[in-house]
Amino acid sequence: MEKVQRGANFTKTEIDLLIDIALKYKHIIENKKTDATTWKDKNDAWEKICNEFNAASGNFPRSTKTIRAKYDTIKKNIRKKCLLLKSEQTKTGGGQCSITLTPYEGKVVSLTPNTMIGLESRFDKDSVSEYTESGTSESRQWATQQNIEDEPGPSVEPEENIEFINDENYRTDANKFIFKNKRVKLSTENSNNQIMQENFQLKNEILVSQKDLLLQEIKDKSEITKLTIENLKLDTEIKRLTLQKLEANVHDYDD
Repeated sequence: MEKVQRGANFTKTEIDLLIDIALKYKHIIENKKTDATTWKDKNDAWEKICNEFNAASGNFPRSTKTIRAKYDTIKKNIRKKCLLLKSEQTKTGGGQCSITLTPYEGKVVSLTPNTMIGLESRFDKDSVSEYTESGTSESRQWATQQNIEDEPGPSVEPEENIEFINDENYRTDANKFIFKNKRVKLSTENSNNQIMQENFQLKNEILVSQKDLLLQEIKDKSEITKLTIENLKLDTEIKRLTLQKLEANVHDYDD
């Protein structure tokens, strides 16, 4: 069996270069869709990342498979580190958190901040974005700004302009909707019951017809059997008479 040679470890410069190139294709490689077109786009994007990486690094050439595996390993390790940061953030006793994110780790977090550090809370101070003063919080802010520039969404109206629904009108409309749904459900059930009854009646008619046909077949076979027996009796009688006639002719000949 041929021994597989282990490639050289990635240097810090190569890791920074890989993250910088991956940021250019983050809208493709971090796409959550799983259809065939998306997979093809991802494979093409990783081929481009591999070519750009090898062209810029000038060191030992890396394959697409190796670069992609290294990228996944980096994300996995940073996700574990973010969980540890979150655990340290919620501990009591005061003091400064000893765990911080490096600049390149902050860039990786900015690729998928929601899956790395979770959604930011609006109601308490346990938000994960407060891990470091210059690391994760800036990464989330940078990622939010990039997402807004790349994919502009609908504008959000101020909270003071929100009109609340009248409770009585809401209840009335809800009751109407529920009553309408119940009527539709009842009508559907009645229709289904009617169809089942018709099917049951049709099956009964088929069974009765099959029974009549079976009885008629038995009757016909019985008549055929009777006729066969009569024919056998008649044939036996003819043979008996023929035998008697032959015996009489033999006696006359002897005399």
